Amino acid sequence: MIRMSDPDIVGALSPPAGVIPDFEHPRDVRYTISLVTQILCLSIVSPVVLLKIYARAKVQKVMYREDWCCLVAWIPFLGYITTNLLFDRFGGGHHQWEVTEEAMSKFLLVSYAGLLVYGPTAFLIKCSLLLISTRLFAPFPRTVFAINLFMLLMLLFYLPMQFVKIMICAPISAFWSSSSSSSSSPSCFDQHNIYLADTIVSVLTDFAVLIIPMPLMWVLHLPLRRRLRVIGLLGAGGLAVAASVARLVMLLRTGDSPDRTITTVDISLLGVAETSIGLICATLPALNVLFSRYVVEGRSKGMDLELGKKRTGSGREGGRVDKDASLLRWTYAEVEVEGSGSDEGRGRESVV
Repeated sequence: MIRMSDPDIVGALSPPAGVIPDFEHPRDVRYTISLVTQILCLSIVSPVVLLKIYARAKVQKVMYREDWCCLVAWIPFLGYITTNLLFDRFGGGHHQWEVTEEAMSKFLLVSYAGLLVYGPTAFLIKCSLLLISTRLFAPFPRTVFAINLFMLLMLLFYLPMQFVKIMICAPISAFWSSSSSSSSSPSCFDQHNIYLADTIVSVLTDFAVLIIPMPLMWVLHLPLRRRLRVIGLLGAGGLAVAASVARLVMLLRTGDSPDRTITTVDISLLGVAETSIGLICATLPALNVLFSRYVVEGRSKGMDLELGKKRTGSGREGGRVDKDASLLRWTYAEVEVEGSGSDEGRGRESVV
């Protein structure tokens, strides 16, 4: 049993003057908050993603690019949540001077794993949201091209950044271990600058993902109800941007803090908030499939609100199957594009 006065136990950081480390009962600074947050995000996001896939694959019987992208993003998201849960197992949320050197080494190993899975998670979530925008802007090829170009630019940043993270130290084990089998002394990139660059780009891209759909509010004629839904979606995305900005501010304020078992957990909590909100936003249009099928349709009785049904009239070809009804009905059903006064210029446009 570890005693707070055991001279054989060495903490991973020298305590402040007058503080006696308690290795057996360390102070709970962020431990409970972190544990509850990870479990809550996992229990909300995972069912929502699975419901999205069910809505597309089983109800609509069609999977779009953003659906596959969202599903793939969910996999590293699970890894990111796992690393945060392991933080709590190895001293995360407690002051570093109340964490043993052995536990600190494992904490840093988990931190390295979290560093590797965050980038792919954030990138894939943003791509999923942007792919939704490409279908919304389908009548505007130049806009779609610009969105695709933006995704390519993101990839050109995240790929080399991922390589830098993988090779952050030489040997790599020097990131979490003070001893090295290499005959030469280990060397590492400036970790603070890597985190800072990664977070700054994350903030900028989050803002871009938030702003891109805004022109729809003016370019397309939306009913008030669907206009409010767009505002709601953007508002939810704004929470992800706020989490990303808070993460940057915290990194700038605590970047030089030696108490890494606290600062790393704080930054990771905001990263979990950002990615969780992003995944939820990516699922909202598809989830309307289930809402329309099992809630609205049930209340309407005689109304045919089931998505994917054949439509006739209203300028559409008879018998055409509208497989993209979830996205259209959720925000953009039967919209009109502002332009010329002709029937062709102001007729109903499909976003796919």
